[in-house]
Amino acid sequence: MRITYIVIAIILLSCNNSLEDNNSMKIKYFHTWSGYSHPINPIGEMLESDVKTYKFSYYIASYDDEKLVSFKKIYKKELMYEYKYVYNSESELIKVIIVDKDGVSKNISLLKD
Repeated sequence: MRITYIVIAIILLSCNNSLEDNNSMKIKYFHTWSGYSHPINPIGEMLESDVKTYKFSYYIASYDDEKLVSFKKIYKKELMYEYKYVYNSESELIKVIIVDKDGVSKNISLLKD
């Protein structure tokens, strides 16, 4: 019986830690981006309150521990495309997933042979 309580406690603690990890995700809004390499370099940060009334295109960047993990273009309140970034354990970008407005995705591997 005591082992059951220990196992339950471990499960609860691990669930709590994973919830805290999700809280490290930061969302920021931008007017545009610069450069033609990945990950994209967002520039011209906007306030979330400005985005709610913005009528044209803007970008949503999601960061996990300071790494850009998602970059979305929103045009007239609709998703146009999204770049999803996958990193290895050394924080090196290894894959870009491009998702179009219809949800069709294309994977680009950046691993060296």
